[in-house]
Amino acid sequence: MSYSHSAVFRTWFALCLKEQRFFVPGSPCTPENTLPFFVPGSPCTPFTMTLFFVQRERSTPENTLFCPKRRIFLMKIILGFILLSLTSYLYAQSNIEQPVIFNNDIGQYPLGLHVDILEDTNGELTIDQVSSAAYQTQFKPSQAKVPNFGFSNSPYWVRFRVKDDSQQPKQWYLEMAHPSMQQMSFYRPRIEGTGFWRKQTGFTWPFQSREIAHQTFVFKLALRPKIEPTFYLRFDSGGDSMTLPLTIWSFKAFFQKTQIEQLFAGFLFGTLLVMIGYNTFLFLFLRENSYLYYVLFVTSFFCHELLYRGFLSI
Repeated sequence: MSYSHSAVFRTWFALCLKEQRFFVPGSPCTPENTLPFFVPGSPCTPFTMTLFFVQRERSTPENTLFCPKRRIFLMKIILGFILLSLTSYLYAQSNIEQPVIFNNDIGQYPLGLHVDILEDTNGELTIDQVSSAAYQTQFKPSQAKVPNFGFSNSPYWVRFRVKDDSQQPKQWYLEMAHPSMQQMSFYRPRIEGTGFWRKQTGFTWPFQSREIAHQTFVFKLALRPKIEPTFYLRFDSGGDSMTLPLTIWSFKAFFQKTQIEQLFAGFLFGTLLVMIGYNTFLFLFLRENSYLYYVLFVTSFFCHELLYRGFLSI
């Protein structure tokens, strides 16, 4: 009896569909548990075939993919993924719903872990769009005390909610302590309850554009008791570092912090001015070029510090 190649492969395919496993015959092997399987011999002629007997192991529930044990294991994996996704979603929602609550005992509130952030990849989003219901779930809770997205050409939107539970109404200030931010817009909800009041400023804007005459960007938070307004900010670093050190201050805490900063800045810039004046005097009388080079170096460092610390804008 001869078998064609196609007949051999049809037999093999049919047996595979029945989920049967095949093993090269071992010992012992009896005709009752073996099936004939023909493979062409090595110098093969149309009538010369080599006969092999392969042992068949019938499929049992333990050998199938969906046996009870494997089915339980797969269900545990799927359930674990569902619980993990649900936990992440609930954590994100809890961060969105919890506002920053002010009281009488604390005067400083870092906002890094209390803000939601949205990247505007095209730079075309408006305040009406990001404050609509369609974009509420697209904001991502911040996971850093000071959000930092490196050098980015994309604008970023930031939102946060606050609530004033202090016994006596206070004036609160929002500080953006990154003076080299190119452009930023602060959106404060109107007292009437419709729309937003906008304040635009930034490093490339005139110093007079700042709401508070300060080396960093400071905005007033108009709050009413027991009301939880949502504030929005838009930042555009122009390809520079997108670092967002945001802090809310009470008037007293902000005044004390500013006094210390001004004292240190006055000492630093005063020392630099003395060095510039003294070495300029030496250059004029001694005519040594080294003094001129030193004056130019200290002057450039003086201008850099003025720009970096926000005392001078372009």
